[in-house]
Amino acid sequence: MSSPATFLVTGATGNQGGSTVRELLKAGYRVHALVRDSSKPQAKELESLGAVLFVGDYKSADVIKQAAVGVKGIFINPYPDITDYGRGVARTVDTLVISTAIRADKYVEWAEKHPEHLMQAFGRSKFAAENVVRESGIKHWTVLRPPWLFQNLIYPQSQMHFPELHTKRLLTTVIRLDIPFPQLDAHDVGRFAAAVFASPEKFSGKTIELAAQHLTLGDSVKEMEKVAGVTIPHNLITPEELVKTSTDPRAPFRAAIADLQNSTGEFLLLSPKELEALAGYGVPLTTWGEYLEKNQDKLRATLGLSG
Repeated sequence: MSSPATFLVTGATGNQGGSTVRELLKAGYRVHALVRDSSKPQAKELESLGAVLFVGDYKSADVIKQAAVGVKGIFINPYPDITDYGRGVARTVDTLVISTAIRADKYVEWAEKHPEHLMQAFGRSKFAAENVVRESGIKHWTVLRPPWLFQNLIYPQSQMHFPELHTKRLLTTVIRLDIPFPQLDAHDVGRFAAAVFASPEKFSGKTIELAAQHLTLGDSVKEMEKVAGVTIPHNLITPEELVKTSTDPRAPFRAAIADLQNSTGEFLLLSPKELEALAGYGVPLTTWGEYLEKNQDKLRATLGLSG
């Protein structure tokens, strides 16, 4: 019998990369995992599951070249400079999967209308990264475009957008509670990536907008209250109020992200045709309610609940 294929996963200790590693190992493949620090618990866990660790970051071209030797495919998230080592791995790699952001092309159009916005570079960089992959010359490439991730409301990621959720059980938010937008479990990106590596021809040359549900932030909070059995008060503030009152150096970016979310929610929504096509790939996607039920311990920790 031939040996199982080997895949390189960058950003391996992140939610998306870590999920990709686990899904590939579970399917019987070998995995090279690029990690910044091999002593961290997340890296040690992946190693205990069978991943081979390579220590470096997205600028470590020599490390990435070494990690890419003999691999059949590479998962990229976020975007490293693959132009540095693409030539060196092209003979063995036949599949590239990149995870960027939902409607990255639309964000470019939005950025052109808002050139002074702090987040104007967001869509440009994501779309540019996609184009490098499309033009890489690799036989099979697939672009996955995840939306807002469930993990943004769960500690520790919640510290970025909703820091008082953990400290005061209060949702102080600049994101409006009544605007629906696509949402997804970050771990389902890993499921999709593993499916691509298993059947690259099926996904070859495709750009796939991902979403499990369209939810408002208000919908998300209500589900959290239901599962946790507590009330979560909210406090809606403006971007200007956030920047003026917060001592967090990330506040301007948090305000800019929220402003972007409020401004682009409508064009992010997937059409019924797109949702049907997404379901046709046969990759099960987790709902917000399912995620919370499965991660009640994380939810309780987020809300400062004991036990």
